[in-house]
Amino acid sequence: MMDDVTGYKRRTMEAYDALASELAEGYDHHFVTYARLEAEHFLAKLNKGCRILDLGCGVGAASKYFAEKGYQPVSADLSEEMVKECQRRGLTNLVRLDLEALSFPNSSFEGIWAHTSLLHLPKLRLVDVIGSLGKILKPRGTLFIALREGEKERYEGQPGRERWFADYQANEFERYLPRAYAIERFSRIDRQTIAFLNYHLVKADES
Repeated sequence: MMDDVTGYKRRTMEAYDALASELAEGYDHHFVTYARLEAEHFLAKLNKGCRILDLGCGVGAASKYFAEKGYQPVSADLSEEMVKECQRRGLTNLVRLDLEALSFPNSSFEGIWAHTSLLHLPKLRLVDVIGSLGKILKPRGTLFIALREGEKERYEGQPGRERWFADYQANEFERYLPRAYAIERFSRIDRQTIAFLNYHLVKADES
């Protein structure tokens, strides 16, 4: 157990540890049905074979897709059971980490895929985390962020399986975006009673 995992973070991680196998099929379906189009656009902006950080990788659906397309994904998640699920699926470059305490060297990745991982942060922490991602992203690198549409911050789930969610309005996210990024593409995807907000960001060229 990481020393700094407390409060909302600890409860969310424990929920994912408990739900990992139960969520796997739904996550695979969501990627194929809804997220793969965004992944194709994301990869089109990257050099073939480059390193991609799959941040909050879940069961590794995106990582597996990136690897099949000839890229080098680093699959990272705070949930130990999610990392084990990735391992069972044949992924090998796995890291268990806290996305608020990244230890990668600067400019480690050409792309960062953060699909529905940053929505587990309290909104007051989002600016700092996106800033930290900018340090490990190469100049002109691509950052993909998927959030959930709504207005609330709260725990959701049954007792013992509660996860923290922060929902956003489409015109709200830009308030949390450091000036080092530009929004290259935005899309909104409806999934039954839930809508997802997808942002493709480009980091400024520091030269």
